[in-house]
Formats: sequence, C-alpha cells, structure tokens
Amino acid sequence: MAHDGDRRGRRAGSVLHARFSPKPAIWTGFMLSYISLITAGCFGLMFAASFLVIGRSAWLSLVLGCACLALALGMYAAAQVGQRLAHAQMAELRDLVHDALAELRAEPPAAE
Repeated sequence: MAHDGDRRGRRAGSVLHARFSPKPAIWTGFMLSYISLITAGCFGLMFAASFLVIGRSAWLSLVLGCACLALALGMYAAAQVGQRLAHAQMAELRDLVHDALAELRAEPPAAE
C-alpha cells in the first residue's frame, strides 16, 4: 500500500506485509487432522483403560488409540522435516524480496 502522506501532512513510505507460508487452508487441514487423531487416540486409550479396570480384554481399543497417536506424531515429524527441507527456499524468497525492496529504495522519487 503506497501513501503520499498522512493526515498531518507528513511524508510516509510504503508498507509491505508478506507471509512466506502455505495457504491458511493447509494449516487448517493440518490442525483438524491433529485434533481428530489426538482426540480419537485419547478416546481409544481411555476406552481401553476402562475395559482393563473392569477386567475385560481391551487390545483393539489399545491398538487403535496408540495407532492414532502414532499417526499424529508421524504427521508432526513429517511437518518438521518439510520445514527443514524448505528452509533454503524460504531464505531465497525472503532475500529476493529484500533485494527488490532495496532497489526500490535506491531509485529517486518520481517528479510530481
């Protein structure tokens, strides 16, 4: 957004807001997956614990609960690996934007 000046007549510069990340829908999908898997895992483990307390076999609930929690941990680990792999590209993008802005700052203002 470019400004020629503010309400008091002072000169103001341009303001650039940027985010180098995936679309918000992707983050929402990840969070929904985490919440679903963790909730299902906790429910399965609590169900297994209640079966064990009353003396019944709970192997299926225990396996499903642990599997859900393991999937959530696997997703987290994959996200961390992806962030490490993308770090160089993010740095390159950031440097490209900084260089472009530095070139704009170096140009003299246009005559009015």
